[in-house]
Amino acid sequence: MNLRHTQAKPTTVSDDDIRAMLEAFAGPADPIPRTSRSRRRSASRRTLVLAGAGIVALGVAVPGSLALLGQFSETPHQFIGDASQPLNARKAIEQFISHKPGFEATLTDVRRVVTANTPDGEYGVYELLFTGGIKGTAVISSATGGIAGMSYGPPQACPAGWALQGGGSMVALPGKSPLYITGQTSDAVASVDVVYPDGHSTPAAVSNGYFLAWVVPLPGAPNARTGFSPPVTLVAHDAAGNEIGHLAVRDDGDIPPAPGQPPQAVACG
Repeated sequence: MNLRHTQAKPTTVSDDDIRAMLEAFAGPADPIPRTSRSRRRSASRRTLVLAGAGIVALGVAVPGSLALLGQFSETPHQFIGDASQPLNARKAIEQFISHKPGFEATLTDVRRVVTANTPDGEYGVYELLFTGGIKGTAVISSATGGIAGMSYGPPQACPAGWALQGGGSMVALPGKSPLYITGQTSDAVASVDVVYPDGHSTPAAVSNGYFLAWVVPLPGAPNARTGFSPPVTLVAHDAAGNEIGHLAVRDDGDIPPAPGQPPQAVACG
């Protein structure tokens, strides 16, 4: 992966394009997703592909990861006015609530649960709570002008003994920029590794019952619906270093459910 500083050129986007950028859905991703008020799909298994837009992609090499502890939830308006939160995150939440997504639930609480230093710079994972029991996450670059993606839907339970629950995933430039994957962890999970096909691994960021993992594309990966990211396994470990669960991530960013589960079930492992 080329780790030199790069910056995409901003372009003008419509309200529909902003909504498309902010929402993640279930199933295989279209190269440029489109949404409508009459057609909302569930949020757990859609790879969001972010095209060049007013919120653009930045690439800065910052190795390692940093978990964030002790964050309190805020109302959306408190969050937007909180100068301690990254400006890009506040703008993303402000855009989200001002464009009123096409469902009846209202966003009530925002909480930053993970901060990670990734190949594209600092990213945050934000827990979103809505009326009616709807729950979601936002994955947002901390850099002003960075990318943002959101997923949300009714809570889905994993069977007893689960360690990892897959959430949304997003990629800015398929085959060129990392695939970002978020989800939840059980209380027993102390760390999560991303294991590549050749056996090498890199750590994900884990904090407050959530994780953020990123998968770096292989040289020559296509800019296509599939194959833009190597298939990897997310492996959860307890405090003693024992493996206690795993999730498989396909080369299109999808996290399929376990064998025997319904095709659109939440992925648990």
